[in-house]
Amino acid sequence: MKFRLWSVPLFAIILVVAACDGSMYPLSESDNSRIESNLVGTWRTQDGGWGDTVEESLLSIIPFNDHEYFAIGWAPGEEDEASPLGIFTTEVNGVLFATVSCLGCEEEDGKYFFFKYEMNSPEELVVVGLNDDEYDEIRLLGSTSEVHRYVSANMGRLGFFDSEIVVYQKSEDLSWPW
Repeated sequence: MKFRLWSVPLFAIILVVAACDGSMYPLSESDNSRIESNLVGTWRTQDGGWGDTVEESLLSIIPFNDHEYFAIGWAPGEEDEASPLGIFTTEVNGVLFATVSCLGCEEEDGKYFFFKYEMNSPEELVVVGLNDDEYDEIRLLGSTSEVHRYVSANMGRLGFFDSEIVVYQKSEDLSWPW
C-alpha cells in the first residue's frame, strides 16, 4: 500500500499508509529546515492525482514553529478521515523534498515519507512521492545521514520516484475539516 500526502491525495499532500512502508529516519533533521511562506495555505486537487480517483482533496498547511509545518489533509465530506501531518523541508542536490509524518496515527507513528515538490507558480504545487519499492531499502538504513545519502545517490535513477504526480492549486477556501 502507498502513503499518500492525502488519502485521495500532496501533499501532498492524504492518508493511506501501510505499516510496512516508511522510513524510521527522516531525510534530515527538522532544525535544518525553514518555513517557506509559499507553502502556507490551503491547496486543492480536483482529480485526486492518484490515477483512478476522481475526488477532490484538500491540504491545509500552517507553520508549527520556525522549522516545521502542521498540515491537515482531507476530502470534502469526509471530515472524520482528516489526517494530521507533520512536515518539514529538505534540499537534496538542489531538489526540494518534504519529509512527512502522520501525527497520532497508530500504525504509522514514527515513520517518515518523502515527497519531491516544486512550485510551478505561486498558485501551483507539484508533488511526487518515492516509489514504494524504495522504502524496502530505506527501512534497512540506520540513521538520518544514511537516508540522506541514499536519496542523494539514487534520486536521479529511473523509477526512484512514483509515476503518479499530484498537482495542487492554491485555494481561497481556508476552512478546516472540523
